Formats: sequence, C-alpha cells, structure tokens
Amino acid sequence: MKIMCVGDIHMGRDPLARKHPDEINILSPTDAWYRAVELAINDEVEALLLAGDVVDQDAGYYGVWDAFETGIKRLSKAGIRSYGVAGNHDAVTLPRLARVVKDFTLLGLDGTWEYAGLDGSNTGILGWSFPSRHSHKNPFHDESFTRVLESVPGQCIGLLHCDMVPSSPYAPVSPSQLQQDKVFAWCLGHIHKPDFQLRGSRWCGYLGSLMGLHPNEDGARGPWIMETGVSAPIVRQIPIAPLRWEKLNISLDRLKSISEMDYHISQSVENIDAQLSTENCRSEVVGLRISLIGRTDQLATVRDYCRKREWEALVQRHGDRLFFIDDMDCLAARPERSLQETARGTDPLASAARMILSLVQNDAHAKALILEAKPELKREALVSAWSPLKPIEYNDEIVRKYLLNAACQVYDALDSQQNLIRGEDR
Repeated sequence: MKIMCVGDIHMGRDPLARKHPDEINILSPTDAWYRAVELAINDEVEALLLAGDVVDQDAGYYGVWDAFETGIKRLSKAGIRSYGVAGNHDAVTLPRLARVVKDFTLLGLDGTWEYAGLDGSNTGILGWSFPSRHSHKNPFHDESFTRVLESVPGQCIGLLHCDMVPSSPYAPVSPSQLQQDKVFAWCLGHIHKPDFQLRGSRWCGYLGSLMGLHPNEDGARGPWIMETGVSAPIVRQIPIAPLRWEKLNISLDRLKSISEMDYHISQSVENIDAQLSTENCRSEVVGLRISLIGRTDQLATVRDYCRKREWEALVQRHGDRLFFIDDMDCLAARPERSLQETARGTDPLASAARMILSLVQNDAHAKALILEAKPELKREALVSAWSPLKPIEYNDEIVRKYLLNAACQVYDALDSQQNLIRGEDR
C-alpha cells in the first residue's frame, strides 16, 4: 500500500515578508498543497494523511475553504482517501472544514483518540486532534488511547500534532511514548524542520513543513511517500515545494572588488542549482540568505553595498529555476589587518600577534615557549583518557605547530571581541 504523509501546510500564510518579483510572490502554501495533491494522484497513492496545521489560523476558514475542498475532491475522484488531525493552528477550523468537505476524515475530534481502518489493507490510522488552540495535556494520558489502541486489529500508522518539550502548551509528549508495538510509524506535525527517519524498528519523527514558510526553514521540503506491505516500509521524501530557501556563505578573503564578489556569488548559485538537480528538487524558485565572511580591505565598500541593498539586482535563472537573494549581511566580515601592524600595540590582541610572528619565525622567544610547553603536553598525554590513542612524539616542530594553532585561535577570538566593541559588526 502506498500512502502520502504531509506535515504542516499553513494555508493562508504568506512565506515572503518582503516585496519580490511577481513570479516569486505568487508562490504560497496553497500552491504547495495543490502540488502535493497532483503528486498523490500521479504516484497512485491510496491514502493521504495530514498531520495538522493545514490552515495557518482559525480565522482563515473562508480563505482556504475552496482550495482545501478542491484538493480533497481531486483526491477522492482518483480513489484516494484523505485523513487528518487538527493542530494548534487549526484546532477550530479543520473540524469545521471536515463537517462540510465530503470525503475528508478528521480523526481524534475533541482530543479523543480514534482509529480508522484502510479498506482492503491490514493497515489503519490512529489519530488525535487538538481540542483547542492550546493543550497542556499529554495526549497519551487520555484514557481513550489505551482503549482505542487495544481495539486496533493489526498494525497502524500514528498521526499526531505534538511537541516533545516537557510542559509545552502544545500537546507535550515523551519520545519513549512513541514505542507501541502496534504502531509501525509515527507521523508527527508541529515542528517545521523535517526529521522523519527510521528509529530502531519504526519510522518516527516530524514530517516538517510542506514548504519553507520562513527563510530560516531552509533545505528540502515536501511530502513523504510510504510504501507498506513489504518486510519493512519504504519511505522517501519528494522535494516538490515550489519555493525553497538556502543559506550561503561567501568568503571575502583576498577580495579585490565588488564585481569579484558578485562573480563568486554567481558561481555558488550555479553549484547550488547543480546540487538541487541531483536531488531531483522540483522547486521553481530558490531564495538565498547570504552571509559574507572572512577578511578584506574592502570592508567599508562591502558594508555600503549591503546597506544599499545593491544585491537585490542579483536575480539569476538557471533553466526553469529562478534564484533571488532575500537578504545579505556582512556581520561576520572582518577588516584586513597585518600582524606586524597589530603587534605594535599594547593590548592582548597585540600580544597574540607577537606570539604568532615569533612562532612563525621560530626565533629565540619561540624556542623558549616550546621548551616550556613540551613537558606540559607530555604530562597531559599520560592522562588515562588518551590511552587508547596512538602516542605522539612531542618533538620541537610538533610542539611549535600546536602552539601556533593555539595562538591563532586566541588571536581570532580577541579580534572578534574587539570588532564587537568597536561596533564594526553592526
């Protein structure tokens, strides 16, 4: 049996907080919903499961009614049954939709566990719905859970919108409670980062949002296809989200001009596009959040470039996929400073610079440091915790490299602190 499992959709929410070109702004969770429906039909699944928060807010009932009903009707016409549970965002709206949208079955109304068998299969669905916007009660503590689970004739899939944080107001549960023998998979909603994976003998975890609803929700998004009836379920995620978010670091080291930086960004976008193609990603649009890192003597120019949002013009198309930059920052960028210049100071950063220069040159001061450090390193090597490791011969050259590496780490940490104090990171 082939089943599609869908996490948080949040129809009615706009994932784009800023104004972008029209071909980007039309993308929405509703578009992702329609794509999931078409995929279910084309892939010939037999059931579709919704893990809650189908609708973004209870006030959005009329705004999503048509889209939800249209999708369910398309599924029903193809012989696909639809089931779901209500989450914290649609605790009121989804039950209302279930009363008027024929062929959609809501499980666990009013916070009472419910089971539905799938015709022609020994598999069924066990589900629980939010009774209201908040639920401090652990769903597994409801008396209906044990009673309903005992009545399950075979094995089933658990469908639940919940939080794994103790005392959460969003149906807190413990991972240990997701270990019932009769449940071979727990499809969870609420957390938008997908982590649905095989844990021991069962599939369990959050399905994630159907599409990234915020630039921080980066990476692959889409429904999961589960094939049962074999020795173990076969599960795969299909990255069909129309809009995908990615984070990108661009190094400014040895940067000579802004045009050179633009070139590096363009090359990185090409690499991302190639990687997405290997993943069979079907996103038509990819939004990028770029962080500029490293050291450059062009830092003032770079900051001005970011402040004026000149990067907004860097919209690229690769085949059928459009890339745009949602945001760019240079908070992690550092000014280029020579060690010799810094070493002339009297502060701790200058001391670290002088130590680096001394160790690089391996002068008399460096030799004294090596002589002092060698017995300390040998003493540390005798600690029982390191006994399984291969012994290291602490000759002068190895000790010098250890000290140089440590001095560089101290220098970078002190330099970062000074930049924060001077406000250079803002």
